[in-house]
Amino acid sequence: MAVVRGVACGLVVLGLVVGLGACGGSGEPGRADVVVKIKSDPGMAGSPDAAVECVADWYMTYASVEERKAFVAGESGDRGVERVAGTDEARAAILECLKGTAGTS
Repeated sequence: MAVVRGVACGLVVLGLVVGLGACGGSGEPGRADVVVKIKSDPGMAGSPDAAVECVADWYMTYASVEERKAFVAGESGDRGVERVAGTDEARAAILECLKGTAGTS
């Protein structure tokens, strides 16, 4: 009985830590937020998960926190990636990312 009680208490503590971590963050959109936003875009309907994941990784690497916040909040409009992160490196990275996911499902 003591073992069961200990496991139950451990699970409660774990749940609190995870919950508080999610609520007490820095206010910066995380990768999961970016994925949800990408998937909610009608233009991305039917896109392979690999492409969505790739674009989310790109946003986390090349877009600033402010750009990610605007994107997740729907305030980016239809800005192309060159306006989000306009460096040659960023443009090459998104191109390679999408080429690598072409034909996947």
